[in-house]
Amino acid sequence: MTNATKKALRADLKAVLAKYNVAIAFTCSDSSDTHGLYNARLVIQDATTEAIVHDTDNDWQIRAIDLK
Repeated sequence: MTNATKKALRADLKAVLAKYNVAIAFTCSDSSDTHGLYNARLVIQDATTEAIVHDTDNDWQIRAIDLK
């Protein structure tokens, strides 16, 4: 990926996140501690309320194919 493409990607992603007022976040189970993380995953959440809009179900990536 070229620098110009990376710049365009960041601009497009920023616009989508702002348009829908969402954030991409990391979350894990309340039982996670210094011994390890449990149910660790990425989510898309409402930027104001932090309500989860999309959960990756224990995955560390968000791909276009996963968004339904």
